[in-house]
Amino acid sequence: MSFLLGTLAGVALGGVWGLAKTPKSGAKNQEDIKTYFKTIEEESQSFKAEANNLKDAIVAIQEEISYLQGPVKEEVEELVDNFTREAQPRLKSIQRHQAKLQQTIENMSEKLED
Repeated sequence: MSFLLGTLAGVALGGVWGLAKTPKSGAKNQEDIKTYFKTIEEESQSFKAEANNLKDAIVAIQEEISYLQGPVKEEVEELVDNFTREAQPRLKSIQRHQAKLQQTIENMSEKLED
């Protein structure tokens, strides 16, 4: 923010200096300086309004994300729970088959050794 203020001050001072060094009458220079500062003021107010609009938009997006985060999290948790419940019998079946296969391999190894 201080960079922005410094830039605006530099622009204002540079503009005033440029207007003061031009070969015009004093009244014309004063009028030009007033117009110049009025333009700077209007543009800075416009910039401030746009910055506030951006801030409001960011707040709205954050609120929307917070609002959606809860339901999405709950839905994902429910999907994981359902998958776990559905996969549990399959995992037990795989473990039983693995145990049988392991036993068969051990039996065959014993027969080959004899």
